Amino acid sequence: RAQYETLQQLIDQRNEFVAGVLHDLRSPLTGILLNAGLLRSGTTLPATVRAKMLDDITASAQRVGAFANRFLEQRSLERAAMKAGLSSARSLPGQS
Repeated sequence: RAQYETLQQLIDQRNEFVAGVLHDLRSPLTGILLNAGLLRSGTTLPATVRAKMLDDITASAQRVGAFANRFLEQRSLERAAMKAGLSSARSLPGQS
């Protein structure tokens, strides 16, 4: 029973984490798409504006990369916790 509750907590935490990451990804992806669309449109823009837009795209892409790294880190932690939980369950008296 305790193991089930622990696993359920991990699942709930993961679901909350994924929802947060997906929410956080929307903003940088929107910025990337808007800036890239404007740059591709052929609209004449001053060099300083184009440079700023490219900087924004780069910064947003880095944010997306950081979110992806956090997600992968979380998955790794979950796997380790689940393996530890399974190992503990196997080592309980009366369990094989």
